Amino acid sequence: MNEYNEQIADLINGYGYSSDKVLARYFGTTRKTIWAWSKDPDNPFPKPIKIGKNTTRWLNKAIKNYVIETLAS
Repeated sequence: MNEYNEQIADLINGYGYSSDKVLARYFGTTRKTIWAWSKDPDNPFPKPIKIGKNTTRWLNKAIKNYVIETLAS
Protein backbone atom coordinates (compact mmCIF):
# COMPACT_ATOMS: atom_id res chain seq x y z
CA MET A 1 0.00 0.00 0.00
CA ASN A 2 1.46 3.37 -0.93
CA GLU A 3 1.67 6.34 1.43
CA TYR A 4 -1.38 8.09 -0.06
CA ASN A 5 -3.55 4.98 0.33
CA GLU A 6 -2.37 4.59 3.93
CA GLN A 7 -3.26 8.22 4.64
CA ILE A 8 -6.75 7.75 3.17
CA ALA A 9 -7.22 4.49 5.10
CA ASP A 10 -6.26 6.28 8.33
CA LEU A 11 -8.68 9.08 7.47
CA ILE A 12 -11.55 6.67 6.78
CA ASN A 13 -10.83 4.72 9.98
CA GLY A 14 -10.43 7.87 12.08
CA TYR A 15 -6.79 7.27 13.07
CA GLY A 16 -4.24 10.06 13.43
CA TYR A 17 -4.21 13.38 11.61
CA SER A 18 -4.51 14.61 8.01
CA SER A 19 -3.13 17.60 6.15
CA ASP A 20 -5.15 19.96 4.00
CA LYS A 21 -3.60 18.28 0.96
CA VAL A 22 -4.90 14.82 1.95
CA LEU A 23 -8.33 16.22 2.81
CA ALA A 24 -8.54 18.04 -0.51
CA ARG A 25 -7.84 14.80 -2.36
CA TYR A 26 -10.33 12.88 -0.23
CA PHE A 27 -13.15 15.40 -0.75
CA GLY A 28 -12.24 16.08 -4.40
CA THR A 29 -11.65 19.78 -3.85
CA THR A 30 -8.80 22.22 -3.29
CA ARG A 31 -6.71 23.00 -0.22
CA LYS A 32 -8.15 26.53 -0.32
CA THR A 33 -11.67 25.10 -0.04
CA ILE A 34 -10.69 22.94 2.95
CA TRP A 35 -9.47 26.06 4.73
CA ALA A 36 -12.60 28.01 3.75
CA TRP A 37 -14.82 25.23 5.12
CA SER A 38 -12.89 25.15 8.39
CA LYS A 39 -13.15 28.95 8.82
CA ASP A 40 -16.85 29.21 7.94
CA PRO A 41 -18.84 29.54 11.21
CA ASP A 42 -21.97 28.19 9.46
CA ASN A 43 -20.19 25.03 8.29
CA PRO A 44 -19.75 22.23 10.86
CA PHE A 45 -16.48 21.16 9.20
CA PRO A 46 -13.90 20.43 11.93
CA LYS A 47 -11.36 23.06 12.88
CA PRO A 48 -7.67 22.29 12.38
CA ILE A 49 -5.25 21.67 15.23
CA LYS A 50 -1.82 23.28 15.35
CA ILE A 51 0.59 20.44 16.17
CA GLY A 52 3.84 22.27 15.56
CA LYS A 53 5.30 25.68 14.82
CA ASN A 54 4.50 25.42 11.10
CA THR A 55 2.27 22.35 11.10
CA THR A 56 -1.52 22.26 11.20
CA ARG A 57 -3.58 19.11 10.82
CA TRP A 58 -7.15 17.90 11.18
CA LEU A 59 -8.02 15.10 13.57
CA ASN A 60 -9.15 12.16 11.43
CA LYS A 61 -11.71 11.09 14.02
CA ALA A 62 -13.37 14.51 13.74
CA ILE A 63 -13.37 14.30 9.93
CA LYS A 64 -14.86 10.80 10.07
CA ASN A 65 -17.63 12.02 12.39
CA TYR A 66 -18.27 15.01 10.11
CA VAL A 67 -18.69 12.71 7.09
CA ILE A 68 -21.03 10.38 8.99
CA GLU A 69 -23.14 13.29 10.28
CA THR A 70 -23.25 14.93 6.84
CA LEU A 71 -24.38 11.71 5.17
CA ALA A 72 -27.01 11.15 7.85
CA SER A 73 -28.62 14.56 7.33
